[in-house]
Amino acid sequence: MQETTFLSTTKLAEKYAIQSKELFAQLATLGLINPNDGAWELTEEGRRQGGIVKDSKQHGLYIAWPDN
Repeated sequence: MQETTFLSTTKLAEKYAIQSKELFAQLATLGLINPNDGAWELTEEGRRQGGIVKDSKQHGLYIAWPDN
């Protein structure tokens, strides 16, 4: 079985050739993420749709989405 690959929201925007700011706004409109004290927070609906929170030593916590 193949392991799921996850992309940060910014990398997902690059994949689909859209501005990351636009993708963040679209995800917020869909209720998948919410702004929270200057950062983005994954909602329960976002989790149901496949989003996860990852931690990077370089970037800290960030939201990632399945590559498919």
